[in-house]
Amino acid sequence: MLRLFPASLLLATALFAKTPENPPELLYIGPVDTAQITVDSSVDANVLVSAKVLRRKPSAAAIVAKKWYPVFGAAMTMAARTVEVIDSSAAARVTGNDSARYFLVLSGLTITQTTKSVPRRFVPPTQPEFDPTTGVMNPGDRKGHAEGPGRETSLTASAQWILWDNTKRVNGVVSPAARGAASGTSTFRGSTGKSQWDEAARELAKDILRQTPFSPF
Repeated sequence: MLRLFPASLLLATALFAKTPENPPELLYIGPVDTAQITVDSSVDANVLVSAKVLRRKPSAAAIVAKKWYPVFGAAMTMAARTVEVIDSSAAARVTGNDSARYFLVLSGLTITQTTKSVPRRFVPPTQPEFDPTTGVMNPGDRKGHAEGPGRETSLTASAQWILWDNTKRVNGVVSPAARGAASGTSTFRGSTGKSQWDEAARELAKDILRQTPFSPF
């Protein structure tokens, strides 16, 4: 038997029905090639792995690719806007990037470290700031603080990058949407630890995103 619904019910259904939105474009972060990684002799990458792993004597480039690059990928995934990110370095491995419009690859990655002596100084106050690579609001330093003389270290990750766009083709060949150079630095006192490596990865992700259509800034 045919059932007829009141016009008011049909109108309400139409008003509250959710209109499907266009899904975001996909950005695939490609794996990094260890042959494209250069680690300066002054840099200690061993802090990123356990003593058990070190007994196998991995190269610094292999350590960076396995332990540091996923931090960079996670930062890109968290911070990128207007796209959904597929991270090749994530724990859940992906099998391909055929469905992605954009493909980001680091064509060269260099890790360097410098150390210098600094005099006693006053570090001025800083405002609270949201970090899009972690999703956390950094509290800042309301009053500033004094630092005595000492040694200051800067760990820097510098990269050449290319962003390919599968919708841009010339004679059937994919063309780059953008390319450039970027760097991320962690400046600190004391010995180098994993947190400093992580900060350099996040700062590199921010610098790359500033040069792309996916910037959160």
